[in-house]
Amino acid sequence: MVAKRYKDILEGFEHLDRDTNGPDKYVVRAIRGLVESNEILDESITQLHKIIGDFNIKSEKQTNKMIILTKVIAGLTVLMLVGLVFQIVLSQGK
Repeated sequence: MVAKRYKDILEGFEHLDRDTNGPDKYVVRAIRGLVESNEILDESITQLHKIIGDFNIKSEKQTNKMIILTKVIAGLTVLMLVGLVFQIVLSQGK
């Protein structure tokens, strides 16, 4: 990702790190630092994507369980209403 672009730039300046002691050497060191920090950033982003993916999977499972629970509660409510109607019919019959 980002680190690859800096690596490509760094390859163009590598000879300056070996051949000079001037300011160019510091430019190469700065670019090398950017490459290292961006590699860490890329790794962190990859880990974050994995964590978010895992969270989404767990969240989806939990949501499906809640939907099933809601359907069970609705079914029990319907059974209670049927029982109530049955009791009313029985009480009217006497």
